[in-house]
Amino acid sequence: MNRHKVRCVTVVTGRDPYTLSNWKKLRWTSEQVMSNQKTSIPLQSKVSLTLVLLMAAFVMISYSILRSVIAPAFDELEMAAAKSDIHRAEAALRTDIENLQALTADWAPWDDIYYYVKGQNPGFEKSNLIRPTLDNLGLDMLAIYATESRFVWGQMLVGGEDVAVESLDILNPERPESAGITVHFDDLNRTVGFVQTKQGPMIVSSRPILRSDDSGPIAGAIVMGQFLNETRLARLRERTEVDLSWILTDSGSESSGVVEFQTGHSSILARKTLMDIHGAPSWTC
Repeated sequence: MNRHKVRCVTVVTGRDPYTLSNWKKLRWTSEQVMSNQKTSIPLQSKVSLTLVLLMAAFVMISYSILRSVIAPAFDELEMAAAKSDIHRAEAALRTDIENLQALTADWAPWDDIYYYVKGQNPGFEKSNLIRPTLDNLGLDMLAIYATESRFVWGQMLVGGEDVAVESLDILNPERPESAGITVHFDDLNRTVGFVQTKQGPMIVSSRPILRSDDSGPIAGAIVMGQFLNETRLARLRERTEVDLSWILTDSGSESSGVVEFQTGHSSILARKTLMDIHGAPSWTC
């Protein structure tokens, strides 16, 4: 009996229909998944961008409201407060002027000083015109003139030292602007206010020297003064709680009596020009 050997040969071509089909399906599924993942990124970006735009719009709207409505309201409040401060500072200066005027009014109509100027009471100088008098009265300068601006007696303290009153350069009879200070032609004549001197800004008050009953004739003039120095400025700041300062004003200034404002990044500066005894712009506080 013949035996035949049968050999089974399996040929693998790599193109098995089943395997190839499955591979294509897997590839298609993978690409679809990857495609889905890719399309999800723009959606997230759109959501994020939308949120950013909404936040930006909210910020811009809030800033616009703050700038157009709230900020001007606060500026108006700050300007009103600054204006109130400048009026309070001015009132404090006026109070000092009135006090000096009252002090001058107390000395000017006095028999003792009247007859001293007339040369009939020499003891008045020894008993009254001494350095403690200026300290007790809170004065920096006291001067007495007879008629026709003739100097009789005077004393001035600058930094605690005696200095001649002539150094002020406002009490010189030869200067026209000194006429209303060192001489008076009427019993009711008064001179009081701010004045610039060679020694610095000063408040002065001058009255005619009369008898105690306010009768004349006029014997001369009494002049009292207080420097507007750093010491007095510090007192005014303490009294008013205002950061007060003053500067000499240009003689050509046209803003006297008007409160002006200058705004900065974090502050508002209010200033007002004050008139001197001659009616000219003198000081800005």
